Parts: sequence; structure tokens; C-alpha cells
Amino acid sequence: MIQRKYQFKDIAIILFFSKTAITNLLGYSGINKSLIAYGILAVTYMFLGLSFISKNEKGALHFDGIAVIAAVGAAFFLTYRNHPEYHKVFFERSDWAIFSNVFNFVSAPFAYYFIRCQKNINKLKDDFLIIAYLNFFGNCLGFMSSSNSAVSGNGESYNMLFGYQMALPAILFLWFFLSDRKKTHYLILSIIGIAEGVFFGSRGCILGYACFLIIYMLFIEKGFTKYKAATIVISAFGAYALISSRFKLFIYNMMIKFDIHSRTLKSLVEGDLTNDNGRDRIYEILRSSLEKAGLFRGYGVYGDRYLLDATFYSHSLIYEILISFGIFFGVILLLLMFSALLCAFIKFRKKQNFGLLLAISSFTICHLLFSYSLWYEQMFGAMIGLLVTFLTSKEYWDFSEKQAISIKISEEDSEEILNIFGVTE
Repeated sequence: MIQRKYQFKDIAIILFFSKTAITNLLGYSGINKSLIAYGILAVTYMFLGLSFISKNEKGALHFDGIAVIAAVGAAFFLTYRNHPEYHKVFFERSDWAIFSNVFNFVSAPFAYYFIRCQKNINKLKDDFLIIAYLNFFGNCLGFMSSSNSAVSGNGESYNMLFGYQMALPAILFLWFFLSDRKKTHYLILSIIGIAEGVFFGSRGCILGYACFLIIYMLFIEKGFTKYKAATIVISAFGAYALISSRFKLFIYNMMIKFDIHSRTLKSLVEGDLTNDNGRDRIYEILRSSLEKAGLFRGYGVYGDRYLLDATFYSHSLIYEILISFGIFFGVILLLLMFSALLCAFIKFRKKQNFGLLLAISSFTICHLLFSYSLWYEQMFGAMIGLLVTFLTSKEYWDFSEKQAISIKISEEDSEEILNIFGVTE
């Protein structure tokens, strides 16, 4: 039997990334959920504090994490100083008020800090297995007990956030199964999780799952295995399901017979699954604003909210960065992020635990390309933190005596880069 030792910082990480799910689980006790949430937050930071004073955990403050939190704070401070007209979007709109969404100790900058506390990827893998279980069962129970529950037959049976809440553990369970294929229960939980997410949550949650599976099968899975064959068959079946009106209607009617109502299935049957829900209009306003601003001028953080009359936000990672920092600096930031992800992919794709970064980045990028915000999406901070951990590992960087930095790329890696871009001899 494998014994896993969880340090104080591991417990803090598990609690941090499972706060909502644990709140849902403990909510059945009848205690006010707000009190539970604050209690979990207090316990989380208590364990983080214990890791600082523990002799076994080398508990020093992690200065790069502090620097990230400080940088985010400075960005908001400077924006507000230069744009006092942003007061409403900074403080009055509950959906994105900065002290309840960005500086609430559980947002993206703090997630970066927590991930950087544990630089042992093997231990992070163990942590995220517990996180996957807690998020799977906690969010399922939370959804079933809400007024939107599909099982009760009451309400709309739709919750946009629920889809993404289930997509993350579904992707993680899929990776755990692909890492240890004897444990088929991981695959079962993964399929159940993504099915529930798509049926009762946002239809976009399937994108991260599909992105992870396709990249894994194309570039990490060796040879033409039965899993690759299964992926092809499932993809073909999915394509057929999308274009066959008769099949879609059959599935929808079957769900109705069991008193299960899904807005996604209804949209699929009615042919408006790809409806943009107003995003095209949002993107047009933001594109026009960027043209007016020019190459070097940005609108500051939360500038997209102000440009959209304090009513909507960009629904796009790319637009949010470009509006905040301007075209020139925004493009540089995007290039740095995607270049770092590509470098990590090229170097570490064959390493045992690279799937953790692939799972989190697939979920995060696909989520943020169409919804939510980089400032308070926990997994965005986790992705950047995990990316930094990979890229600063000794086997990636070579520090010479003169402290010059070089990237070690083998001949095999060089050939793989050429193949990715379609360049062959």
C-alpha cells in the first residue's frame, strides 16, 4: 500500500482549491454557508502559516508569489489613480468588485502563491487527486441541492459555473486514468463529470476536456493504441450526434422521460448551440476601442468593464489583456505566456507528470477564451505558477558560472519542433 505524506502546505493547497466544494459538502450540516466559507479560508491560511514555521518544510516566504500579488495590486492602484471614473466597476458592481473578487485571498494571484509553495510535482499530483475528488462530489451535491437541480424537476436545471466546476475534476480524472490505466474508476468519474457539466452547465466546458484529450493523444500517447482508436471513434460519434437531428431528438426525449432537463441539449435540438449570447457585439465594441487607442495605449485593468457600460465584461482572455495593457504590451504578454507553454510542452511532454500542467492549462485557456476573468480564475494563477515551476527546474535551465541562461534542447526536441510546425527534411 502506497503511503502519502501530506505536509502543511499540501493541506493548505487542497483546501484552497476545494473551498467551494467543501463549503457545499459541509452545507448539509445546516450551518450558514458563508460562515463555512470563511472558516475554510481561515483554516487554509492557518495551515499555510504552519508551513512557514515547520522545520520539515523549509517554510520561508515565497517572494515571487508575493511579487505577483503586489504587481496585481499595483496594476489596480495605478489604473484607479489614472481612471477615477472606474469607481463603479471597481467597487459597486458585486459581480467583479475588486475586494470580493480579486483581493479576496482565493483569486488567481493567491493561487499562484499557493502553487509555488509546493515545488515537488509528485506531491502536487497527489494534492490534485484529492482536489479532484472533493470538487467532483462537493460540486455535484451543491448543484443537486440548489434550486437549479435537474434531479428535482424544479427550476431551470442550468448553472453556467457548474459546467466548469465539473470540467476541472473531469479533466484531472482523465489524466489520472491515462497515467494509471488499471484504475478504471478514474475514467468512469471523468465521463460522469464531463457529461454532467455539459448537460447542466455551460456548453463551453467541453472545450477544455476535448483540448486535453486531443493534445494528449496526438503528442504524448505513443503509437496507435486502443485509446487513440477509441478517441477517433468517440470523435466521429460526436460529430454524427451534432449533425443528426433524429439522434439529437431521440436523446433529448429520453432525458425528458427521466425528468432530466438540459438547456444544452435543448439548444442542440433547436440548432442554436453555437449562439454567441451577445459576444459578437461585445467583441466589436472592444475591437473598435482598441483601434481608437492606438498601438501603445491601454485602458488599464477592468477597462473592458468600463467600455461596456459597467454591465458586461470581455468574455475573452485575449481582449482582456489587450484592453488592459494596450496592443503592443498586451501582445508581448500573450506571446510570453504561449511561448512559455510551448517550451514546457516541447521539453517536458514525455515526463510522467507533465499531464498535470497540460490538464490545468487546457481547462484554463479554453475557459478564459470565452468566459470569466484572468484576475479571479484560480486555475489561471495555478497554471502560471506550475509553468514557472517546470521552467525553473534544474533539468530545463543551465546556469553557468557566469549566470548566463541557456535553454537545453536535444536533437530529438529540435526535430519535434520542426514536425509541429510542419517542417520536414
